[in-house]
Amino acid sequence: MVLPLLVLGALVVARGSRRLLAIAFTVLSVASILWANWLASSGVPVDRLYFGTDVRLPELLVGSLLALWWMRRDEPLGRRSRAVVMWSGPVALAVVAVSWRVAHVGDWQLYRGGFALYSLLTVIVVLSAMVPAGPVHRVLSWRPLVWVGGISYAVYLFHYPVLVWLRQHSRMGGWTRLGVALVVTFLAAVVSARFVEMPVREGRRFRQGRVFAAAAVGLGLTTVLVLVVTSVFNREVSAGDASTFDREEAWERFLDQTAAQAESHAPQIRFYGDSTALLTAMGMSTRSREHPEEFVSEGGFVELGCGLLTGTERRSAGRIEEIPPECDTWPADWAAAAEADPGDVAVIQLGPWEVADQKLIPGGEFLSIDTSPELRSELARRLGEGVDLLAEHHGAVVILAPPPVLFGRVDGKDPAEPYPGSDPARMEAFHQIIDEVAASRDRVEVVDLAGWVESQPDDNRLRPDGIHFSDDGSLRAAEWLAPAVLEAYSRVTGRTDSAVAD
Repeated sequence: MVLPLLVLGALVVARGSRRLLAIAFTVLSVASILWANWLASSGVPVDRLYFGTDVRLPELLVGSLLALWWMRRDEPLGRRSRAVVMWSGPVALAVVAVSWRVAHVGDWQLYRGGFALYSLLTVIVVLSAMVPAGPVHRVLSWRPLVWVGGISYAVYLFHYPVLVWLRQHSRMGGWTRLGVALVVTFLAAVVSARFVEMPVREGRRFRQGRVFAAAAVGLGLTTVLVLVVTSVFNREVSAGDASTFDREEAWERFLDQTAAQAESHAPQIRFYGDSTALLTAMGMSTRSREHPEEFVSEGGFVELGCGLLTGTERRSAGRIEEIPPECDTWPADWAAAAEADPGDVAVIQLGPWEVADQKLIPGGEFLSIDTSPELRSELARRLGEGVDLLAEHHGAVVILAPPPVLFGRVDGKDPAEPYPGSDPARMEAFHQIIDEVAASRDRVEVVDLAGWVESQPDDNRLRPDGIHFSDDGSLRAAEWLAPAVLEAYSRVTGRTDSAVAD
C-alpha cells in the first residue's frame, strides 16, 4: 500500500529520474536494519519483529534496487562480472536452500541484518539465473519451476491466509493440512493469474486514465478492509500465552455436554487455571464424551493470560507487560464458578506465568521464582487461597505439576537460545510450591503431568508452541490424565467409580 505511493512521489519530485528513488530505498534499508537492531535489543517479542513491515523492509527494497540498477543498462553484466556471478550463484542458491532448513523464526541474527543478507543472496541468485550458460540458469529453467514462477506472486498472496484458516478451523494433521493448503493455494493462484493479473499487466483490463481510477478504488477498498479486519474482528489475546486456537470456540467445545454425560453418575471434573488448563480440559472433555460412564469433564473457569499474581508487571519471552486487569478477580471468578456448578474434582493447571519474572508490587524489581523467597511465598499463599476456595465446593482438588515451558518454540522447532523463563529450575521451584500447598491441606492431591510429558519422545508435537497441548496432544494427554485424576480422587475420598455411580 505504501511502496507504490513512495515510488510515485519520488518520481514526481525527481521529474522521472530514478536516482532519488534509489537513494530513498538505500536510506530506508539502512534505517530499517538499524531500527530492527534497536528493537531486538529492547526485548520486543519475536512476532513483532517477524511480522513488522518496518523490520522486513530491506527484503522489498533490495530487490527494488536491483531492478533500478538493471533498468539503467542495456547489458548490466560485463564479461568478468558475468563469470563471477555465474559461479557465485550456485553457492548463494545452496546457502539459501540450507537456510530454509536451519533458520528459525526465533533466531535473533535474522533481525540484526540476517534478513537483509538473505536478500542479497537472492539477488546473486537472480543475477546468476540471467546468465544463459550458467548452472543456476539451467536449473531454474526447468519447466515446472518456470510455471510456478509465473504465478508465484499469487501463490505468495494466497498461501498464508489459506494455511491460517485451515489451522484455526480444521483438525487436519500437519501433512494433510499442508497438502490441502497447496491444492487450494495453487488453484486460487491460477485463477488470479489468469483472470486478474495478466489482463491488467497486458493492458486488456484498464486503459489510459481508467487505470488510475481503478488503482485509487483498489487502494481505498484495501485500506477499508485492513481497518475493518484489524479493529472489528480482532480478538485480544495476551502475548506469550496465546496458542493457535480460538478461545471462544475452545470454551464452547469444552462446555458442550452430551445427553449421556448429563445422565452420567460418574465423577464430575472441573478445570481451573490459564490457557494451558483450557487446552488440557479440551482433551479431557472429548474423552469424557466417548466414555461418559468413567467421568464427566466440563465446566470450571479459565482465563487466558492470568497467573496467580495480579496488579503488577511481568517479563516473559523478552517482553515486559502489565498483568491484564481481568486477572485481578480470578479468586472471585473461581469461587463463583465452583459455587454455581460444583463437581467432584477440581483440577488446577497453571505454570507459564508463574515462571516469568514478576514484580510483587508496582514499581518494584523483577523477581524470579527460583531465586526469590518473597515471590515463592506470595505464589504459595495465592495458590493456597485458590485451593481453599475450590475445596468448599468439590470433593477433591487435584493440582497438575506442569511440565517446563519452552518460550519461543514455533511449530515444534525450538529457539536457538532459550529464554530465562524456560529454565527447568524455575518450574521445579513451582513444583515445590505445589507440593507444599498440597501437603498442608486435606483432600488435595498432586498429579505429575510433567513426568508424563517428559516420558514422551515427541514433546515438540505434543506442545508445538512449547506451552500448550495441540488438539491431538490434549487427546493423548487425556488418555493418561483421566485415570490419574480418578485415582487421585479415590485416594482422597475413599470412593471408587462404582461407589460414585451407585
